[in-house]
Amino acid sequence: MVYSPLLLQLVVILATARLLAALLRFVDADMITDAQLSYAFSGNMFEGLQILFQVNNLTNEPYIAYSENKQRLLDYQEYGTQYLLGLNYRF
Repeated sequence: MVYSPLLLQLVVILATARLLAALLRFVDADMITDAQLSYAFSGNMFEGLQILFQVNNLTNEPYIAYSENKQRLLDYQEYGTQYLLGLNYRF
């Protein structure tokens, strides 16, 4: 099959437009809130022990990305809230 130069140029323009649309990503502003508490024991039998409690993404803020406008949703992800508990001990 033989393509005319005009048709070939049109195909290249359409492919370029689709590539640019895929690359143009607008992301909603978000504010991820984390919290951390720790306590280090001293002066008793637990001296050297430290306990740590951490919460990531406290408000469960989603990640939202659009293409061109907010009606063209590209990506929506909820990561959830993560709770961590840790212990450290120093000799």
